[in-house]
Amino acid sequence: MSSPTSTIHQAFQSLQGSISLEHRHTFESTGLQDVWAAIQDIQTAQRKRHSAQNLRRIEPLLEALEKYAKVIEILCNGTQYLSFIWAPIKLVLQLASNHRDIFEALLDAYAEIGNALPRFDRYSSTFKDNPEFQSVLAGIYRAILEFHQRAYKFFQRRAWHLIFLSLWKDFRARFQGIINTIEKHRDFIDKEATSVDMVEDRAARIRILDDIVERQRQALANLDDNDFKMRLLQFQSSTSWVAVDDKRQEAELARRSEMRLAGTFDWIGQVPEMKAWLRGDDSEPILWLNGKPGAGTLIGKAETLNVCYYFCNNQDDAWDNPSERVLGTIAIQLLRAHPELASLIANEFVSRGLSSSLAQLRVLVPKLLELHPHTRIVIDGIDECSKAGQKTLLKELQSTCLGPRLHCKILISSRKEPNIKTELDRKPMISLDVNDKVESDIRRYVAHEIQNLQSAFIAELEPEFFENIARLLTEKADGMFLWVKLIMKELEQCYNRRDLEECAQSLPHGLKEAYGRILDRMVAEDVPPHTQSLTIRILEWMSCSYRRLKIHEILDGVSIRTDRASLDRNTKLPRRVMDLCRPLIEDGPCNTLIFVHFSAQEYIMKVAFRHGRPFIKPEEAHLNIGFSCIAYLNTSFRLLPQHSSEEERMLWVLQGLHGLQIYANQSWYKHIQAYMDLVIAQNLKIPEYYVEQMEEILKYNKAEVSGEPTQSTAVGSSKSKQAPDRQYHSLKNFPGLSKFISSLEVFRDDLRNRDWTQKSIEAFSLEIRNSDPSWLSSTRHQYQLALEALLSPAFPSSSSVSEEELRAFRDIYGDSAFTCRYPHCERSTDGFGSRQEREKHEAQHRREYRCDAPACAYSEMGFATRPQLNRHTRKYHAHVDNGTSLRDEVRALKKRKLAEETARDQVQEQLKRQIILFRPEQMRTLPHIFSAEQKRNWEVHLRMLWDEINKNPQDSPQHNQAKGSLFDFSSHLITRLQVEERSILQLKAFKPPIPVPPGLNTIPEILKVSTMTSRIIDQFTFEYFLTHPRSIGR
Repeated sequence: MSSPTSTIHQAFQSLQGSISLEHRHTFESTGLQDVWAAIQDIQTAQRKRHSAQNLRRIEPLLEALEKYAKVIEILCNGTQYLSFIWAPIKLVLQLASNHRDIFEALLDAYAEIGNALPRFDRYSSTFKDNPEFQSVLAGIYRAILEFHQRAYKFFQRRAWHLIFLSLWKDFRARFQGIINTIEKHRDFIDKEATSVDMVEDRAARIRILDDIVERQRQALANLDDNDFKMRLLQFQSSTSWVAVDDKRQEAELARRSEMRLAGTFDWIGQVPEMKAWLRGDDSEPILWLNGKPGAGTLIGKAETLNVCYYFCNNQDDAWDNPSERVLGTIAIQLLRAHPELASLIANEFVSRGLSSSLAQLRVLVPKLLELHPHTRIVIDGIDECSKAGQKTLLKELQSTCLGPRLHCKILISSRKEPNIKTELDRKPMISLDVNDKVESDIRRYVAHEIQNLQSAFIAELEPEFFENIARLLTEKADGMFLWVKLIMKELEQCYNRRDLEECAQSLPHGLKEAYGRILDRMVAEDVPPHTQSLTIRILEWMSCSYRRLKIHEILDGVSIRTDRASLDRNTKLPRRVMDLCRPLIEDGPCNTLIFVHFSAQEYIMKVAFRHGRPFIKPEEAHLNIGFSCIAYLNTSFRLLPQHSSEEERMLWVLQGLHGLQIYANQSWYKHIQAYMDLVIAQNLKIPEYYVEQMEEILKYNKAEVSGEPTQSTAVGSSKSKQAPDRQYHSLKNFPGLSKFISSLEVFRDDLRNRDWTQKSIEAFSLEIRNSDPSWLSSTRHQYQLALEALLSPAFPSSSSVSEEELRAFRDIYGDSAFTCRYPHCERSTDGFGSRQEREKHEAQHRREYRCDAPACAYSEMGFATRPQLNRHTRKYHAHVDNGTSLRDEVRALKKRKLAEETARDQVQEQLKRQIILFRPEQMRTLPHIFSAEQKRNWEVHLRMLWDEINKNPQDSPQHNQAKGSLFDFSSHLITRLQVEERSILQLKAFKPPIPVPPGLNTIPEILKVSTMTSRIIDQFTFEYFLTHPRSIGR
């Protein structure tokens, strides 16, 4: 055990080293009288503002500390140790006095410390020279200064008032540890004071003190560990709450960084406008970097700046408001750069159950920017958004991210679009259109590319020949790196001197002419018609899809044609067909395909190519894409368990015949609506083959099959249940399809507005499939089961499935196959590479198991599973005191309650095990209260589920899935039979006699019901409510 003097000195040095020089000087001259004077001044000021708070709560602390100071003076003689008790109290009270909630929190904390302090005046004479008593005094000094040090750290943060209460919630567990330390020392003194033989057995007292010190050490180690895990948990829950996947932005930044030639654009930091933008002041908060398409962009970094960035693309408009995604990305990038911000998000947004809507992001982002000054935001390619999106985003960025306390600046990089020019024309700008520095960078880039080209003709052509080509390229580039890139792709296709000369002498002028020449080559007369068709179909999918597509999705979509409406191994296309569209397209991040520049997509969609029409016509594009989607879905109906076996489904997925499932399932009706709108606008005739596929898609409509009205909003709010059918004018000649799409859209909108915290993901996923008015959720589910099973490392190769096939399959689908099962999440279409990653992600969507300790951060944050909570409770809230206290009794009571709950759960499990499952053949022996059709349907589906149970390993997902819900069906049916039994017995006992329902008017029939309800069966899972959600209840 260290000496009391050493303990006090170490605590003093720790606090002194953490404060500023200015405050250190003030602290050394502060006494108790200064604290009383400061309290009086605060009280006077609050009364003038009519906001007085009860400052008497701090009096017990100051009175106790005054008595404490008198007995510890012998240990502090000739030092400033006591000043460092008084000065922090004065400082933090003064700083917090203008913030009511923060001031209240501090007063409560000081009151708790005062109540925990020992009664020094009673024991000072008794223990004046007692070494153990002096050790207690030193331990209390260390505890008080630890509190001061952490409180001081809170108040030294920038904009501390914004985050103090959030950090204070996290500090409660450690503060409780400080209080416990003081209380243990107090209890030790009380125990010694009442001891009959205080002087004797000093060794025993030392052992007790050593034990207290060791327990404190262990408690601090546990608190440190708990703090680390809590911060990690807060970070995970905060990133999940923001619900924006910044993986694509990071991948796009990495892709562009790799493309940028070293040394180019280094000059940009020396431009006066850029210097002013980078300066750490509030002048000129917006800078506009503009130029021709493909003139180059930049993302700058500086050691003293936070840099957030966002690369816009035209698919941002798929969101209702691109501002939500941009602000969400800014928030998550700031969070990744400063993980301590997770406390603010977790305590003020996540734990309060707020959604990460645009309204909440408008509150959050300014707070994050105020907490971390000198942030620079770079928005690139805002011209790729729609005109409405451009205007909305520019206004949102200025209103949310700029302000006198935020010290944030924004750089907008774009072409000179009229809408953008109207908003930014009066702002400082850097133009890349006519710029000597850009021309110099072009020369450097051309020289680099020509050097690579020259290496393919070593010793064949003289260097002067390539120098001449380089000169021509530089002269005609007109400041556009993209133009050089396109021309270099053409030159790479030349294999002799004459071809190189002809290509160099006929260089196109500008991007439009370059694009036109590339398209001319794609549809030239010597190109076979089927190759031209493939090229156009690929560009249609890339231009008119509703999200950025994976390469395998485009290949599958293009493979489906009007004369070949289904996929098989002989009709799938290889990846090399994408080369038909290069250099207009290139590989994008995350195994996607993208246009080489947004201007290329604009050109093929808007610029007249031949006969006054663009290269890609929207009506033809949506016709072809819509046809591929619904034709594929019509063939994927076989994925439902009633139409195929598990082996068949896995074989189809392995062969790559269902790679279009996720996109087609999500977007098929959007393409139908877009095409039908254009049919009305242009007075077009709908092809017969398209009508046939639209009619066939109705087999997915559960109402169409059962003849009953759909209840598609079973998982939605009560408000949505009364939502009227949406009307689609363009589908007026297809009322069945119109109603089906309407019910599907209402259902999916309701899903996005769901509260995700009430059920497990398994139960929620099952409820989605049950409540979906279509079979689309069920086919997606079956596809996902097969896909994930094939990607499992445990999936074996066999004679029918080779290791090579599995490896090729995993290379194509493995990087993002494990999609999030929460529909509102962005990762529900672009998933993870493993089940473990997906489970870790999904656990952050809901955390239902909360710690019982009010001071613990996990009392609000919670855990994803009960075992995690149990481990936390055992480690951080275990009983550690020898004596029995009120706290101990409360914990014991909670423990008894937990044991009782566990016992009840065990009883419930035993009851479940007593229920045997109905076999398919038993449905035939059910009483006549059930119709013959019901019995037949139940028998079919029970046989299907028993097959699933028997043919899958016991611990497999398929087996377990066919296991608890089959129990649900059996218990539900038994309950129904019991109800019928009671009803019949009541009817028989009632006088005068009441007619009994047909089929139950005889005693044998009643006995038959009673016998059926008394059967006992084992527990399994069931998917019954997926296929017959309303059969039992009718």
